Amino acid sequence: AARRDTIDRFVFVTYLYASTFFGLPLVADKAILVPTAHDEPPLQMHAFADVFEQPRALLVNTREEDALIRRRFPGAARSRVVGVGIDAPEEVDVQRFREAHHLEGPYLMYLGRLEAGKGVDALLKLHAKLSKQFHDAPTLVLAGAGELKVRGKNVRALGRVSEADKWAGLQGAVCAVIPSRYESL
Repeated sequence: AARRDTIDRFVFVTYLYASTFFGLPLVADKAILVPTAHDEPPLQMHAFADVFEQPRALLVNTREEDALIRRRFPGAARSRVVGVGIDAPEEVDVQRFREAHHLEGPYLMYLGRLEAGKGVDALLKLHAKLSKQFHDAPTLVLAGAGELKVRGKNVRALGRVSEADKWAGLQGAVCAVIPSRYESL
């Protein structure tokens, strides 16, 4: 509030943060919100109405995110879908990735934090069930760090990986797996 007259625009990222909740109303006429909203319990709280209705504009990642916000807050500020920029490399070395991580055959790839809140615990349980039912179930490859102890038949935890490995791993996977129920992308 003290700097509002010296700054042209204030950009708030993620509607959930206290800095957004308390700060945005103080500079609403100069505020842009990048909400990263998804269908999660806090979005149901009426307390967030001002956060979505007061800024000059919302910059959302997808049309689905925009529709979700409008269903919950019909008076939400005008919005524009801007997405998220990702620069994928032109060439990746899938074979080097497979050899470096001793991967043979088809695999599923998860990239991200290894936490229950990201749905990784449920993913491990479902993959165990799949592997028990089908002898040729694809390997589950997890890249990232976190609190969960990752183990199981046909499960590979790689830890943090390089950008090259991230892209090669995705390129070679049967599919990318995103188990979190609460993602804005």
